[in-house]
Amino acid sequence: GHYNIISQVLNDNPSLIAQKDWLQNIIKNTASALQFLHQHHGWQVCLSPDCVFVGKVKPTVKLLLHGSYYLNMSNPSRLYMGEHADYVAPEVLSHNSTIDERCDVYSFGKFIEWLFSNTTVPYEYRKVIEKATKENASERYASIEEMMGALTGLVRRVENIKRLVIALAVSLLIVVGFFELMPQTEIVEYVAPTGKEDFDD
Repeated sequence: GHYNIISQVLNDNPSLIAQKDWLQNIIKNTASALQFLHQHHGWQVCLSPDCVFVGKVKPTVKLLLHGSYYLNMSNPSRLYMGEHADYVAPEVLSHNSTIDERCDVYSFGKFIEWLFSNTTVPYEYRKVIEKATKENASERYASIEEMMGALTGLVRRVENIKRLVIALAVSLLIVVGFFELMPQTEIVEYVAPTGKEDFDD
C-alpha cells in the first residue's frame, strides 16, 4: 500500500486523531514494530514523527532509520539534530550509558505525547508517558511490552470507572423518577367534635 510520514498524514487529515480506533491502532502497531525490532536485537532510538510511516488507508506502521545501526559511531548524537533530539533518550545523546530497550521506551513515550499534541492527553496515556519519559532510564518501563501492559491496564480501569459512574447515574435517575411518580399523601386536618349541642325549648 501507499505510506507517508505520520506528520504529513495528520497534516492532510487532522480529523484522524479524533478517531479512537485509528489512534489506538497506530500506538498498538508501532509497539508491535518496536517489539519485533527488539527481538532481533535492534533499537529504533528515534521515533520522531518523521521516522514513522503509516498507511494512507489502513493504520499500518513502518519505521525508518533504525538507530541501533549507528550506535558504534564515535558520536551518534549527530544523527539527531534539531527537533529529532526531542525524541531521543538522554543516555543516547550523552553516549555515556548502555543503550537498550529503555531508550525506545523513552522515544515511544515522546511519540505518543506528540500524537496528543493538539488535544488533551487522556489520564491513562498521561500516566504512562510520565513514566516512559523519565530522565533516568532505571525509572522507566523495562520494555515496550511492560509499557503496553501498563497502558492496557489503565485504559481498562478508566473504562470500568466510566461504566460505574454511568450505572450510578442511571440508578439515581430511576430512584428519583420512582419517588416522583409515587402518589402524594394529602394531609387532612382532624377536627375533634365539640360534644352534644344544647337546644332551647
